[in-house]
Amino acid sequence: MLSAPLPVGVSLAFSAGAMAVAASVALMLAPCLVLWGMLSNQTPKMLGIFGARLAGETEQRLLENLSIGAGLPKPKLFVIESGAPNAFAIGVPGHAIIGVTRALLDLLDHQELEGVLAHELSHIGNRDTQLNDVVAALVLFMQLPQLLRRRRASIEQQTRLGYEPLPNVWGRAVWLLLSPLWCYIFLLAPLLGALLRGVISRDRELLADADAALLTRYPEGLIRALAKIEGVGRLVGATPAVAHFYFADAVATKDDVFGTHPNVSQRIARLVEIHGEISPEIVKSAVEAGARFAREHPVWDGDGLQVQDELSVLNMGNVMGKVYRAVSPGCVYDKADVKSAVLAQVTQGSLLVVFDDPGAFRQVLTARGVFGYLPRRVRLEATDMIPAEVRGGR
Repeated sequence: MLSAPLPVGVSLAFSAGAMAVAASVALMLAPCLVLWGMLSNQTPKMLGIFGARLAGETEQRLLENLSIGAGLPKPKLFVIESGAPNAFAIGVPGHAIIGVTRALLDLLDHQELEGVLAHELSHIGNRDTQLNDVVAALVLFMQLPQLLRRRRASIEQQTRLGYEPLPNVWGRAVWLLLSPLWCYIFLLAPLLGALLRGVISRDRELLADADAALLTRYPEGLIRALAKIEGVGRLVGATPAVAHFYFADAVATKDDVFGTHPNVSQRIARLVEIHGEISPEIVKSAVEAGARFAREHPVWDGDGLQVQDELSVLNMGNVMGKVYRAVSPGCVYDKADVKSAVLAQVTQGSLLVVFDDPGAFRQVLTARGVFGYLPRRVRLEATDMIPAEVRGGR
């Protein structure tokens, strides 16, 4: 039996409502996509600013063996000079990056490091790294009005110099009238964003732990690594915007609801539940080793992983330069003048570290360490490499 068609007025109203909903969703998604693109493009810049260096042959070989076992292309492995033991993964299979801190390499033995690298590799294989980018963009979008308001208040406080402006009666009236909207924008939305990030991140961390134990077939190594990091108790002090990228919790928070990681006891308990009992003495000994490491290795004055705030992830300057590949040949000159001495020849395919520089010439550094000026007419294409790879001869 055929149903009767909807009246024309109802049909038009339904179509208009559907279009309004679609337009609203598009308006919400568009800024998120923009922020997601911006966050995704920050990886080489952030690694350069954090002072990342290519890891040694031992660590590279360990990661290569794990990648073969996982059936994934080997990610690039970098070491960051930081006094807080931690690790993170960024990118997709074939274009992924794993970063470990110097303190992590000093703290862990071979089997423990293998567990951490397997955990980060599992994040890449499970596409958690892509999910982390999307979550970071979504949460940043939800918190953006609050962050901008906080930064504006900070700038006004620094530039006011004791001057207090006259009260704006009409402004306060409008504020009171729209207080429900402000309450949502500046209070509820940031809390919902933090809650969403915590729920998603904690679940994926537990899954990566389980997959890492299966990959290494030695869950005790990962358990000891977790216990040692817990014993160190030294946080990176990272911005919450990227806290869910790390292996261990990098933000001091006492509230598990908004935390990006389960606490260490929960992670160890889940591994024990899946893979069998482990002696409490092993965990206790690892925690004591971590505490001893913290006493013997004081906190560094400048930590390579620190970022000022969430907005700094987007607007930090590219002081380390960006890596480009030459599409056409050219010459590197001693000065910003084609009549000056030629220091090096640039062939098609050459890698160059290029620095932000307006004008007809770019400041560049070649793979052989020659610094000079390259005419802007030489065509370049961007890469996902960082300056350390070029200087390392890669």
